[in-house]
Amino acid sequence: MMILPYHFERTPDGYRSGQLFLDPRTDVLRDRFENAVVDAMTSLEYLRATCSPPYYLMGYSFGGFIAVITAAIDGGISGLSLTVTGGNFYHITWKSFVTGVMRVKYEEDGSCNRDKCLEMHGKIFHDYTASLEGPEVELGSAPISCLEYDPLTYAKFVRCPTLLTGALFDIFIPKKSTLELSQAIPDCKVKWLPTGHLSSILFKRWVLREAATFFVNFGRS
Repeated sequence: MMILPYHFERTPDGYRSGQLFLDPRTDVLRDRFENAVVDAMTSLEYLRATCSPPYYLMGYSFGGFIAVITAAIDGGISGLSLTVTGGNFYHITWKSFVTGVMRVKYEEDGSCNRDKCLEMHGKIFHDYTASLEGPEVELGSAPISCLEYDPLTYAKFVRCPTLLTGALFDIFIPKKSTLELSQAIPDCKVKWLPTGHLSSILFKRWVLREAATFFVNFGRS
């Protein structure tokens, strides 16, 4: 299992797990995402050097963001399982319980606000993603930098069957965020847990069993 940068054992002393990853400076956050995606692709290269295919990818919460981007860029993934994750940073930034520190920063320095973000994630976002011919997003190509690391930007390039398991009472990843991601991935099946974000861990065995069954059934088809 790959540990995301600035999470768990990779957390510098004096900080909480994940605290440094979620930086309110969008250019810095873009670099954090790039770091995590490079780590994921390096892990895949290690697996390819040591194990025979097929290769499956799973991502939980923030790891789901990274898994979507990685699967879009790496065409060798046979199946993808995502749990309590989503896309569209308008929902995640302005409606999530966990991103309050980012909202405070944006409101203080005037770099973003709810109305501007909603506008950017409407027609401007759809025009931008429609212009992309592949998942290799050029640095500085988007109208705003957060579009360059939004999983929704990469979703249409995911070429493998995907199982997306959301939580009905998630206050970290809004339900609309999960639904938008599921609709943007070409071959995506959705299931729901009767939980919130953190309490979804109570169903970890069920999630793993469902993912394994999904991968096996697809492999037989």
